[in-house]
Order: sequence, then structure tokens, then C-alpha cells
Amino acid sequence: RVLLVVGAVLALLVIGGVGWLLSGQRYHTYLVEQLSTRLHAQVKIANSDLSIVQGLGLDLHRVEIQPETATAPLLTARRVLVLLDVWALLRGQLLFHRVEWEKPRIALKEAAAGPFAVFMPMLSGGDTSVSSGAPSGEWWTPTLALHHVKITDGEVSYRRKGRAAPFVVTRTHALLTFTLERGVHAQLEAALGTKGEFGTLALRT
Repeated sequence: RVLLVVGAVLALLVIGGVGWLLSGQRYHTYLVEQLSTRLHAQVKIANSDLSIVQGLGLDLHRVEIQPETATAPLLTARRVLVLLDVWALLRGQLLFHRVEWEKPRIALKEAAAGPFAVFMPMLSGGDTSVSSGAPSGEWWTPTLALHHVKITDGEVSYRRKGRAAPFVVTRTHALLTFTLERGVHAQLEAALGTKGEFGTLALRT
């Protein structure tokens, strides 16, 4: 019984310490540097807050991601919520397992290599070194093992050369979950066109 109490106290201390770490401006700067390095992109996050409503995590506001080869942001979002896996945290790992996007906007353009070529440098990995002003050691480095991704009111635009207006997919709501027992489960609803004038899209697996 004493060991149980001691374990609970230690767990609370660990969670509280991590909460204090995540809420600091220093970690905000470190997170932006890590994401920029790993994605080969310029990442901007206006501000971040500690979130405990749905679990321990970070609430990121006004996020922009602009690949190194792009002249404008490829992805923006009004808000991104990333939540930690508490059990992984107790094992000493800063593992984000849930991401929720609010009003994400993806802007694609016609290119010789295809509209998705701009994503390739972001997906290829890269140097994981950090600046001397950031916390050192792998424990501080955020890692992803996503089991839950939610998108609310998303939009994707695709602009072809010579066209005045892009084709857009709007009012996108999606939910992707992964479990070892059920595998990947996906739900998607979206409107084709600015006001859904080309119909709607629905997917469920």
C-alpha cells in the first residue's frame, strides 16, 4: 500500500514537471526548431499553451508550415492540439499520440513533378540536432506515434497554371484512429467546391 502511494506521488511529480516544461517559452522555441529541422520547412507557431482538458498536451495556435522549396505556406491551421501518451511519459518518453487540427488549410499548386512533390522533403527526415540554447538529451525530443488524428473544418485548394481560381475541397471533417485490434479506421466528409456545388464526398472504413 505504501509503495502504491509512493508510486502515485512520483507519477504526479513526473506529470507536473512535464506540464511545467511544456508550458515554458523555452520549450516552445525548442519545439519550433525541432519541427523546422525535421520537416525541412519554416515552421511558425504564434503561441502555445499547456492543455489538460482532454489529457496532458500542447495547444498550438496559428500554425504555419512553409517547405524550404516553397514561396508561401503550404499548410496553416488556426489551432492544433497534440496530446501526450501518459503511460509512455511514465516510462521517460515524450510521445505524442493524438493530434487534432482545427481549420487546417492546404494550398497545392500544379508542378512538373506533381502537386505533392513539395511534401517529399518534409517526409524524408533530416538532421535531428538542436541548437545549443535548447534542452539537450533525447528525453526532451518530441516523438510521434499517432493513434488518433482528427480534422475539423479543413480545406484543400489546388491551383492549376493559367487558372484564375483554384479547385477547392471545403468543410472537411475527418477522423483516423489506429488500434492493434482493429487496425486503421477512417471517416471523412467533405464538400467539393467552395459551397459544395460539385457535390460531397463521404468515406468510411
